[in-house]
Amino acid sequence: MDITNAQKRHKSVILDPEIFSNFISDTEISISIATSIHDVCKKNPDRGVDLILSVSFCIESSDSVVQALGLESLSYLCEADVVDFYMAWKVILKDLLDYSVEPTVAHSLCALLRWGAMDAEAYSGISNNLIGILWNIGTSKKNNYEPLWIKALFV
Repeated sequence: MDITNAQKRHKSVILDPEIFSNFISDTEISISIATSIHDVCKKNPDRGVDLILSVSFCIESSDSVVQALGLESLSYLCEADVVDFYMAWKVILKDLLDYSVEPTVAHSLCALLRWGAMDAEAYSGISNNLIGILWNIGTSKKNNYEPLWIKALFV
């Protein structure tokens, strides 16, 4: 199979978060890159873990769609147990957008937080915080979060 120059460039953008940052001002390109990262993490978490810096860059994004895709990517990595949820949570907590006004972030955050149930006893302080976040999203009447809460519980 012959790899085109465009495919090579796309691959290097995904693997190098510094190059990714050059495209952050172009929303469509950022979403495209974040979607590619998401797909790799979903289909092959062992390869997705190689993209952890790019996943982190997505989560640090101020674009809610890019951040949501980053959170979902991290969720796939936690599900496959190639990334420890609690270690990742400590790193990403400071970068989260306000999920009370960003429904796409709220949905992806709920999907990620279900992996916090693993080892909850060992991290009781953090797990109580996670329960509080889930409770806030689930009981919010704003932006109709309830279906997202329920969907995240049963995914």
